[in-house]
Amino acid sequence: MGCLFVIVQIVVLFLFSYYYIAPKTTKLEKSLVEKNLHRGLELLQRELFHLEHVTKILAQQPLLQQLVNSSSSPDTASADRLQEQMLHQELNLMYILDGKDKVVWEDILDLSTERPYPKQPFLTSLWETRAAFFNHPSMLSLQAGIFNSTLGPMFVVSAPIASSATSSKVQGTLIVGRLITQDVIHLIQSLSYTDSKLWPLGGATLNEKQRDIIQQLLQGDSDFMTEQSADLLRGYMLLQDLNNQPNLLISSTQTRDFSQTMQLSITDIGCIFIALQIFFLFIVYFLIRSTLLKPTRQLIKQLNNPRQDWRPLQVDIKPWNEMGLLASAISNLISRHQDHLSQETSVAFREGIYQARQNLYQDLEDTLKPVIEGIEITEKKLSNLPTNDIEWIIAEGKTGQISQEKLSEYTKKLQIINEKLRYFQKETRHRLSDLYAKTLRNAAAIRAQARSLDTIREFRPTSNGKKKTSMARS
Repeated sequence: MGCLFVIVQIVVLFLFSYYYIAPKTTKLEKSLVEKNLHRGLELLQRELFHLEHVTKILAQQPLLQQLVNSSSSPDTASADRLQEQMLHQELNLMYILDGKDKVVWEDILDLSTERPYPKQPFLTSLWETRAAFFNHPSMLSLQAGIFNSTLGPMFVVSAPIASSATSSKVQGTLIVGRLITQDVIHLIQSLSYTDSKLWPLGGATLNEKQRDIIQQLLQGDSDFMTEQSADLLRGYMLLQDLNNQPNLLISSTQTRDFSQTMQLSITDIGCIFIALQIFFLFIVYFLIRSTLLKPTRQLIKQLNNPRQDWRPLQVDIKPWNEMGLLASAISNLISRHQDHLSQETSVAFREGIYQARQNLYQDLEDTLKPVIEGIEITEKKLSNLPTNDIEWIIAEGKTGQISQEKLSEYTKKLQIINEKLRYFQKETRHRLSDLYAKTLRNAAAIRAQARSLDTIREFRPTSNGKKKTSMARS
C-alpha cells in the first residue's frame, strides 16, 4: 500500500510538472521574450527621437537658412562644415531642399571610413514611399520613421527650415538619415541587455525559416510569435515603416535557463520528497509493526489458544500504550463475560438440578404407582376370597363330625376356592409380569436420565463461595 502511495505521488508530481508548471514556465519565458522585443523597440524609438531632436537643431542653423534662401550650392567651407556636423551627429545622409523641393545640397557618408557613398536615388524612393514626408505646413511639422534603403534600414527625419531665425515661414526642408548598422544594433543590445537583431523584409539575408515566420506574422492576428527549442526561445515582431506597413523583422532570444532550472529543481524536490516519503513510510511501518501488528498478533494468539484459567492477557508492550489499554479492556471484557457466564451457568445449573429432581420424582412416582395399584388390587381380591368357608371347614374338620353331605358340600366349596385361587394366581402372575416389564422400562428411563445428569454432576461453579449442589432428595 505504501509503494502504491509513492507511485501515485510520483505520477501526480509528473503530471503537475508537465501540465501545469511547464506551460506556466513557457508562458513566463514567452512574456520575457516579448518584453525584450518591446525593450528593443523602445530603444529604437529613443534613437529615432534623438535623431528628431538633432534634426530640429540642425534645421535652425543660419547656414541652412542661407542655403535655402539662396537656392545655391554651398561653397567648400560650408560643405566641410556640414560634413563635420554629419560626422559629429553620426548622420549617414543629409538632404537640403528649398521651397520648391529642389536639392540645394546632399551628401551620403560612410561613417566608418568618412567617405561618401555612391549616389543613391533616396529622394525618389522616399517620394514613392511617402510623398507627405516632404510636406511641412508649419514649423512645428516633423516627419520621422524607418526606411529600407539600398544601403540597409535607416532612421530618416524630415524637418522644416525657416527663412530666418525670427520667421515662422517654411522656406525649405532638411532630411537626415542614420543607418541602422551593426554598431547601432550592438548599442541597442547593450542598453536593453538583449540580443536583438533586425532584418529588412525584402533583404537577401533572410533565410527560408525567417520568410515563413514573416508570412505567419503577416497572416496571423498577433504581431508577436515565438519559436522554441530545448535550450532557446526566440521571439519575432514586425516594425512599421513610414506608411505603417511592415518593414523590418526584429527578433530577440531568451535562454531557457529558468525552465531548465525549474525542471531540475522540481526533479530534485520530487526526488527528495519521494526519498523522505519512503523514509517516513519505513518509520511508520516500523512503528505500526512494533506498536500495533506485533502486539495484535500476540493478542490474537492468546485469544485463540484454549485457556484453563482467566488470567489477564499478556502483551509485550507498555501498559499505558494503546495496545496495552486494548489488551486490558479485552481482559476486563472477558472477565465480565466470564462472571456473567458463571452467574447464568449457576442459575441454569440450579434450575436444571431442580427440574431433573422433579422429573426423577415424577418418573419414580409413575413407576411405583402401577405397582402400588396392583398390590391394592391383589389385596382386594385376596380379601374377596372365601376365607371364612375355609376356616369353617377347618373348624369342622377338627371336631371330626363331618357328615357325608357336608363333605361333598365342602368338597365343592374347596373346588370353587381352588379354581378361584388358580384364576387369581394366573391373573396375579400376568399382572406381576406386566408390572415387572413396566418397572424395567421405567428403570431404563431413569438410568438414561441419570446418565444425562452426569455432566451436570461434573460442573463446578467458578465462585469459591458457592457450595456444590447435592443430588440427594431432602
